[in-house]
Amino acid sequence: MKEIRTLNILGDVTSKVVRCQDGENLYRILADNGFEFSAPCGGKGLCGKCLVKILSGNANPVSEYEKSLLSAQQLSEGWRLSCHVSVSADLTLEVPQKNEAFILTSGEFDADAEEPLIVKEHIALDPPTLTDQRALLNRLFDTLPGGQRRISLDLVRKLSQIAEGSNYEVNVVYDREDIIAIEPGSCPIRAFGVALDIGTTTIAAYLADLQSGQIVATHGEINAQSRYGADVISRIGYTIENPEGTAVLNRLVISQIDGIISKLASKHNIDPSEIYGITIVGNTTIRHFVEGLETSSIASAPFAPAHTFGYSTFAKKLGLTTTNAKCYLLPCVSAYIGSDIVAGILASNMHKSENLSLLVDLGTNGEIVLGSKRGLYACSTAAGPAFEGANIKHGVGSVTGAIDSIKIENGAVSYTTIGNQPPCGICGSGVLDSVAQMLDNGIIDETGRMVTGTELVIAQGQQGDITFTAQDVRQVQLAKAAIAAGVRVMLKRMKKSPGDIEKVYLAGGFGSYLNKMSAVKIGLLPEILYDNILSIGNSAGAGAVKALLSQRHKDQCDEIASSIDYIELSNSADFTEEFTECMIF
Repeated sequence: MKEIRTLNILGDVTSKVVRCQDGENLYRILADNGFEFSAPCGGKGLCGKCLVKILSGNANPVSEYEKSLLSAQQLSEGWRLSCHVSVSADLTLEVPQKNEAFILTSGEFDADAEEPLIVKEHIALDPPTLTDQRALLNRLFDTLPGGQRRISLDLVRKLSQIAEGSNYEVNVVYDREDIIAIEPGSCPIRAFGVALDIGTTTIAAYLADLQSGQIVATHGEINAQSRYGADVISRIGYTIENPEGTAVLNRLVISQIDGIISKLASKHNIDPSEIYGITIVGNTTIRHFVEGLETSSIASAPFAPAHTFGYSTFAKKLGLTTTNAKCYLLPCVSAYIGSDIVAGILASNMHKSENLSLLVDLGTNGEIVLGSKRGLYACSTAAGPAFEGANIKHGVGSVTGAIDSIKIENGAVSYTTIGNQPPCGICGSGVLDSVAQMLDNGIIDETGRMVTGTELVIAQGQQGDITFTAQDVRQVQLAKAAIAAGVRVMLKRMKKSPGDIEKVYLAGGFGSYLNKMSAVKIGLLPEILYDNILSIGNSAGAGAVKALLSQRHKDQCDEIASSIDYIELSNSADFTEEFTECMIF
């Protein structure tokens, strides 16, 4: 029988004593016990970012990979990669404090008062008499605009008590299909909803007043699933390797949604029972995790998800406990074009435009949509998370201290950081600037080869030099080639040229903060489109808000999803040819 080891784990938010069996992997222990830390590769031992500091106790010997990555000073101070540590003794260790994340919640929001998705209305029922013995539910249906709807047995059970106790004056919350809530008529006519954009890396939430159509508050958090990998493929891999993996990731995201709704309600003096609607968008894999569906079929050809339909259900059926709301999960298109992209199209209005538009969402995955009111094409590129810093040696997310812009003049490097804090790494916009500036200053050539040396020192960090390496250049080169080639393939499919594109919408956090000149310089986007590039913020969140406030807009999401012509690039000879050409800067 294996010995039981005791770990005293210190963290900036969570500290706890954990007991484990001898030989267990430290990364897995930390992930399963809720510690927040960077692990882009999902514990595969490849990214070199799951740093912990062992304060006391002996661990297994330092691996050769750790020696190649960590400085002698770091090793002497006790720093290790958690995925390379096998627990063989009692340990006291520290999980480094995470810098505050900056999560994009801004976007263009507009309400449609003509046909709200959810209505809360005061209704006076005719009291029963000997000459009018209609059942209470019949009376409600006869009075309700639009007539009969579905109603849960729980609400039917409450109807008599509520109606009789309030002199047959009731407040009814309903949508086109269901009666969502029934309250005494003396209750205030207050109604709220929450729109959620659940990204691979971050979650953005919007609290809306359903009566006025106004955004009351926004809230952003790092997706708690990130500890199991920076991209969806890593997380799917976790579910394949661990029988309980899908349940773990489902519980994480449902618990986090619960927490977000609770925080928004508490902060703004709203009873959670006053939240009646929740719209949810995300990529197809994240949608599956929200629903508790298996995702293994998404990761390999022929990339067939369990389903892509939009549908509605009540919050409790998804496992949410903070509200009795109805949840609306907006439709996806394919395994790699999710409801976040459908919502982004809705927010941009490109599906209504006479002229050709291009939507590029440069998040953890790269999704591209090209088209107009006459038709839409979409594709997803295997760009990897380079633009979010995940597979860059000193890459970090958009956190305080992240280097977000870089300039090289006369050989001297200058930079800015988020929050004007000491540098801790390089985020996506800084990654893009690094390559553009290195190209401009002859540090790399058009093939991406470093002319001198193997890395460029950008800044001095707390744990040594923050550098941009030859391998980092290659990662950006692969990502930008995938995006650029995807755009070319769709233009070819539509028999159009770059000059035919009237507007380029850049969506997502990275797209909102990148330097347009850097994007054009490295060939991410055609130079002819420079003046047409518009950053539109969190278009997925904006689309989720529009659907929350408007039945018409929610219906349009279904229309958009069904109208998209999806191009599978992995099966495209054109893409292979274009990708090779786009590797050149």
